[in-house]
Amino acid sequence: MNNGWPWLSLCLLWPLIGAALLPWMVRWQACRIWVLLVTVLEIGLTQGVLYGFDPSDAGWQFQQQSEWIGSLHIYFQLAVDGVSVWLLSGTAWLTFMVTMASWRHPAARSWGYCVSFLSVRVYSCAISMALICALALLSVS
Repeated sequence: MNNGWPWLSLCLLWPLIGAALLPWMVRWQACRIWVLLVTVLEIGLTQGVLYGFDPSDAGWQFQQQSEWIGSLHIYFQLAVDGVSVWLLSGTAWLTFMVTMASWRHPAARSWGYCVSFLSVRVYSCAISMALICALALLSVS
């Protein structure tokens, strides 16, 4: 179901875009609602990856690769396999649950908390994709 749509890039960048838009939120209630919307859309994106994942294919799926720094032969590459697709989806659901659990906590009423929270989501998403890719590259070499 990959159909050329950059699913993994969207999963990785959407929380970062959400965090970048937070400075324009004047009230802390708007920040919290925005974080909730970002996490719900992130669940939708990761569920799209999970739905389109073919368990009968043992290779990398939803691959995206582009040249980043050509002179140094550095490439940007994202892909998921049978383990990382579940990590990606699981961390999205965990982020949503933590958002709901912290809803009434006083610390969640600050702009910095909201930015930090979405930044952690970007890191967890990147780790669930990059760790598996790094292990695969080490086994190939």
